Amino acid sequence: QPVRKRPGMFIGNTDEEGLHHLVNEVLDNSIDEVVAGYAKNISFYYAKDKSITVKDDGRGIPVDFHPKYKNKRALEIVMTTLHAGGKFSDNVYKTSGGLHGVGISVVNALSKELEVKVFNASKLYSQKYSRGSVKSKIKIQKSAKKLRGTEIRFIPDEEIFKDISFSPKKLFNFIKMKSVLVKGTKISFKIDKELINDKTPDKEDFYYPNGIIDFVKENFNTRKTIIPNFFHNEIILNLNEKCEIFVSFNENEKSTLNSYCNTIETPDGGSHENALKNSLLRSIKLFGQKNQISKISNINISDIFDYSDSLISIFINSPSFEGQTKKRIAMPLIQKKLEREIQHNFLLWLNTNKKNSLKLIDALIERSLFRTDLTKIKELERKTLKEKNRLPGKLVDCSSKHIEGTELFIVE
Repeated sequence: QPVRKRPGMFIGNTDEEGLHHLVNEVLDNSIDEVVAGYAKNISFYYAKDKSITVKDDGRGIPVDFHPKYKNKRALEIVMTTLHAGGKFSDNVYKTSGGLHGVGISVVNALSKELEVKVFNASKLYSQKYSRGSVKSKIKIQKSAKKLRGTEIRFIPDEEIFKDISFSPKKLFNFIKMKSVLVKGTKISFKIDKELINDKTPDKEDFYYPNGIIDFVKENFNTRKTIIPNFFHNEIILNLNEKCEIFVSFNENEKSTLNSYCNTIETPDGGSHENALKNSLLRSIKLFGQKNQISKISNINISDIFDYSDSLISIFINSPSFEGQTKKRIAMPLIQKKLEREIQHNFLLWLNTNKKNSLKLIDALIERSLFRTDLTKIKELERKTLKEKNRLPGKLVDCSSKHIEGTELFIVE
């Protein structure tokens, strides 16, 4: 009930973004199984009846009877009760994308129909729901011994969403990124051809054994870079927390900056993005000072990031996001830790490739000088226009087209 009453609190909004958030919630549960080491393959299918099917070969949602509700299986509780997921006990998932343990029950509440199948120990447990309420008892059938995992098929509810058509391009892109960030995940992607009206492929197998590096080679190969080598770094923060960074420096003003936390894109950035920016800038300045390069202090963040393709992906145990839709991270402590690590590693990188680093810094300084010259010119233009009108009557600039009656003072 609360989810259907105020869907925005749980999925952000009820337009295209919220609709795609449903896929995210279901997919993240499968990705979490991969991150935890229990699953390898995920399949995704968007059918012409507007239904989405996500299947994995993980442990499957638990099907035992729930200790609290004696006559109900855990499966039904997880699907129909808020906060009953496995994300609340720290031992089940260390770094998970779905943080609130509300994901799958929210999707269920906002779906016209949803069917879940769990393959477990030669049995198939299935149950159907509509708008969050149970439509059938849990059905138990025999299944092949080697089958395991969870399969969820759902159709979003048109009473809640303005439009229940997913964008194939959007689905393609964010599902691809999931397999990039969790290296070694195999995701087979399929969409019925009738649903596609752009160049999105209807079938694709995503598999990036080296993760980000494979992705970068595939996408940014054509960019002209200042130096041939890029900065790639994996930082282990502690037991299960880690961070991966990639930055390549382009010659022309083309840039991308993507940041992710536990495979969820954070379009509004936050602590991890700030850490990357601050530490890169600081390392460059330190390197410049050590090598006595004048004008190094002129460089600012935009000189670096308006011309570079960068990506930062972090996996942390309990991230704190601003808002349930997880667009921005607010974690000052992690930021400090990351800044220290990245700064140390980037300085090391600059010092080991000294010849290239100097070339890079020359380019950055040139950009910064060009930028400051431009701003000076712009300020001049702005001043003359505005100041004419900003002064009180008796102080308005005198201006006259005639030489008579005017004086010119030249002062040092």
